[in-house]
Amino acid sequence: MESPVKPQKLENRPLKLGALKYLLSGVLFKSGVFAIFSPLPLVWYRLQSKDFLSYLIVLFSNTFTLVFLEALVLFFPSGPKSNDLIWSSLTISAVSYLTIVAPVSLGMARFIRAKLPLSHVLIKTFLLVLVSVVLIWVSVAAMRGQSPIEFYTSTLDHFSTQVWEIAKNSGEPKITEEELRSSLLLETPSSIAIFIIVSIWANLILLFRINPNQVKEKLGIGDDFYKTFRMPELLVWPTIGAGAGVLLLHGIGYGVSINLLKVLLAGYAIHGIGILAALLDQWKLFGIIRLLLFVTLVLFALPLVIGVGFFDLWFDFRNKFRQT
Repeated sequence: MESPVKPQKLENRPLKLGALKYLLSGVLFKSGVFAIFSPLPLVWYRLQSKDFLSYLIVLFSNTFTLVFLEALVLFFPSGPKSNDLIWSSLTISAVSYLTIVAPVSLGMARFIRAKLPLSHVLIKTFLLVLVSVVLIWVSVAAMRGQSPIEFYTSTLDHFSTQVWEIAKNSGEPKITEEELRSSLLLETPSSIAIFIIVSIWANLILLFRINPNQVKEKLGIGDDFYKTFRMPELLVWPTIGAGAGVLLLHGIGYGVSINLLKVLLAGYAIHGIGILAALLDQWKLFGIIRLLLFVTLVLFALPLVIGVGFFDLWFDFRNKFRQT
């Protein structure tokens, strides 16, 4: 359970458009380093107002800001590029922004308002983004006259060729070109999915740390929300099934199993990190020592962290820590 704090009703405050802060999302998306937090301003605004029209105005204002910044990069300092390059770059930026940031901000705000457990907010927002990505992928493939699989393969073939050329120019590659291509084809879906999961969770953490308009108190969420995160029990069996598929299947079956397993284990990693945080609280370890332990475990003992999250269903580690 998140916290015994009594939920309160969120105020329905209309957005006052025109302030520069409403364009922050597009700027963050273009920044590169902070792009992962680009949904956060929109989630913040959406939690303050149920006015969907105002949200759309803010969303598309950020999209135009992103396109404007992309155009500046294309034109300066080396001057204008070809029309094809300009239009393709602007289109990719705008579509990428709307495909990921819009469903993340809408989903997070909607599910947080519904007072769902944070694990459900994470999973349902992820599924919403996944549907958005698949729909765009299928639509672009259809416009190109290709099947979704053909479009996926041809795109990654082109990308792997570029990566291989860079690797050759940088020195002697440690793998062959075919191994690089196979690795990209196999691991790209789960890599994208894990990035989306981490992005959603990072935005949730920062949102409740900032706590705009006391949203935590109004929704009944305590300060220990990330320490009490639990993956739904029903996901244990798909995880076990995906693990069995990795061991027993070949070809497409193996590819589906390994990608599904990696995505589910990403959720259990977050679960395990929450347990680790609770344990460090019990030991009263804070500051630099706590940070060093976190970094060490995540970098060098991630399978242990994932295992703790996965087996928590049966062992309830938080309760055992409290008892001891």
